[in-house]
Formats: sequence, C-alpha cells, structure tokens
Amino acid sequence: MSQSNSNSSAQPESVADSSSSMPDDWVDKDETSNPAPGHRTKDSRDTAAGCRDRASKDLIEAITMNTANGRQVLEKSAASWTKRAELLQRIESGIEARTSQPELTASEIDEDAEHLRQ
Repeated sequence: MSQSNSNSSAQPESVADSSSSMPDDWVDKDETSNPAPGHRTKDSRDTAAGCRDRASKDLIEAITMNTANGRQVLEKSAASWTKRAELLQRIESGIEARTSQPELTASEIDEDAEHLRQ
C-alpha cells in the first residue's frame, strides 16, 4: 500500500521529461526560448518526395492484400499521400520561386518609382 501512495505522487515518465519527445537538435538547453532557431531536419512525411514514396509503398502493399477492404484502405491511403505530395510540391515550388527571384538594381527601383509618380 505504501508503494501505491509513492507512485501516485510521482509524475508519469512522459510528463516528467517532456523534452524527450523533441529531437536533440531542436532543443538548445542553454536558451529559455525553445525550440531553438536554426535548421531542423524535415520528416519524410513533410516533403513531397517522402509523401510520393509512402503512396507508392501503400499501392504496392495494396496489390498483395488478400481482402477487398484491405486493398481499398491502402488505395485510399495512397490517394491521400499523393494529394499531400501535390500540395507540398506546390508549396516547395513557390518557396523556390520566391527565393530565386533576382534583386532589383537601383536604376530599376528608380524606374519603377518614376512610373508610380506619373
């Protein structure tokens, strides 16, 4: 009985150490404003290529299913991963397009300003 009392006051391991679920490169232990800024590796589900890969795996697995319901579930999953890949591809392409735009020169800026004044 004394053991159950001591356990009831202790926090579960997942609550006591909440930082264990975060990747080590996300947490800067010297800073109070976590997660730390900087590069974070994306999970494969967060990239278009990773989603397309998952869709392909689901379709291959669907072929080997011996029940119609199993095939349908995996085919729907593959369709969802494909839609997610398309969405992420549009986002990734838009980011690349915005970051690859050339900078305007001073004369181009002046020329644009002149057109606005007219």
